[in-house]
Amino acid sequence: MPENHQSEPVKINTHILEAEADLASPMMVIWDRRYLTLAGTAAFVFIALILNFTAKKIYRVTMIIKPGIVAIDESGKAAFIDPVNEIKALIEGELSFEVEKEFGKSKDRNSSTSTEYTVIANNRLNNLTINCETEDKDSGEKRLYNLVNILKDRYSEKLKFLRNEYDNTLQVKKWNCRTTRNRRNF
Repeated sequence: MPENHQSEPVKINTHILEAEADLASPMMVIWDRRYLTLAGTAAFVFIALILNFTAKKIYRVTMIIKPGIVAIDESGKAAFIDPVNEIKALIEGELSFEVEKEFGKSKDRNSSTSTEYTVIANNRLNNLTINCETEDKDSGEKRLYNLVNILKDRYSEKLKFLRNEYDNTLQVKKWNCRTTRNRRNF
């Protein structure tokens, strides 16, 4: 028995065709204005290149300083040459001016170089991070080297005094030990 097949009409989803038509029209607008798009892109690239090559480069030279321990008390707590916050205030205040003054005297300075110092004190680790931002990497290194030398000079007298005081304390303790030992022998 032959079956009678009738073909059913094919249903076309018109929503899909409308979505494709909706995507095609903006693409046609972009394609029609491709030269304008390329010109705008090229202009922004050109401006970015000009800014990149004409902008001043800033270099950051970083140094970490850990103040030395000058004594350890009876409880085992360390005493440092100066608290990091005091050294930070010293560097940010008069020492930065002194470094710039010393650097200005040197023959290899660049007069157009601007310098910015930032000092970060870490009380927990008892250290200072000193950043010197300048337009010339070598001058930043030289400025921090000058800063270290100025700090050495500034604290050398205090270190001599503390060393003499420590030596005197040791001499007194040695003398006390000897007298105690001599008393026991009698």
